[in-house]
Amino acid sequence: MYFMFTGTKLAIKPGIPPVTLPASCRLAKADIKKNTPIEKRLSPIAEALRYADVLNEASVDTMAEVGLRLNVSRARVSQMLNLLNLDERIREYLLSIEDPKKHNYFTERKLRKIAVIKDKKEQNLKFRKILEEIDIEI
Repeated sequence: MYFMFTGTKLAIKPGIPPVTLPASCRLAKADIKKNTPIEKRLSPIAEALRYADVLNEASVDTMAEVGLRLNVSRARVSQMLNLLNLDERIREYLLSIEDPKKHNYFTERKLRKIAVIKDKKEQNLKFRKILEEIDIEI
C-alpha cells in the first residue's frame, strides 16, 4: 500500500508505489505530491460534446431529460452545452492539449467566462490572455 494524491485529497492505494523510493524513507505530503504523476482529467469540451450527443438522440427532447440520463441537473446540462459556443479554434486547441498540467488548468468554470462572449474575436483575445498567463505560471 502507498499514499497518492488524487485531486486535492490524499488516498491510500493498493499495490506498489509508482516511484521507486527506499522502503526506509519517510515521506512528507509535499514529497508524495511532487512524485505523484499528474492525471489528465476529462476535457470540459469533450464532456460538453457528450452532453450534445445525448441531446441529439431521437429519444431525448429536453435538457432535463439529458440531465436525468447523466445524473446531473438541467442547469448543469445548459452550462456544459454553452461551452460549445466557444470558437472552433479554441475548442480544437483544448482537445489537442497533451500536457496534463496545462490540460487540467482549463476547467469548465474558467471556460464558461469566455463562452458567454458572443464575439468570436473577443473570445480569442481573452483566451490568448489566459494562455499567456499559464505560460508564466507553468
